[in-house]
Amino acid sequence: RQAKTTLHAGCGWHRNDITRPYRASSRIIGVDLDARVATRFHSEFRRCSLDSLPYADATFDLVVSEYVWAHLADPDGVFREIARVLKPNGRLIVLTPSKWSYKGLGAWLLPFRFHIWMGNIRYGKGHDPDMYPTRYRCNTQNEFRALSGRHGFATESVDYITNGPTWFER
Repeated sequence: RQAKTTLHAGCGWHRNDITRPYRASSRIIGVDLDARVATRFHSEFRRCSLDSLPYADATFDLVVSEYVWAHLADPDGVFREIARVLKPNGRLIVLTPSKWSYKGLGAWLLPFRFHIWMGNIRYGKGHDPDMYPTRYRCNTQNEFRALSGRHGFATESVDYITNGPTWFER
């Protein structure tokens, strides 16, 4: 099913380019807390928090989010907002590490200053505002199903995949 209007929630610096291929067939809007994203994102951009989206009810056919949910302070509030802005029968696609994966455990065990240090090595100085503490408040299958279900979402599938230790990639 082709989405006509897509929200890229927490689009960040869009390193993975997951929504760019759909620009010709879908209106894509990226939102993020980092204002510098405005010059990097390929489509419309708005600086805002995911728990307070500046869009009318039932605006989007599809919401995609990658590597954001581990950082959310209030995933319940984010589900509430996404449910509000999604059209009836809209879809939400989330890519996030599991709290119990080696990557999740490593991020949880290591202090945030380590993440900043590795980010500076990986991306160069100045990326600190695009790095957020890992909280893992909705990063197990049970947590995700419970919180999303509270807001009317039905989880169609949960797939466990791994992309390796990306801290050392540039």
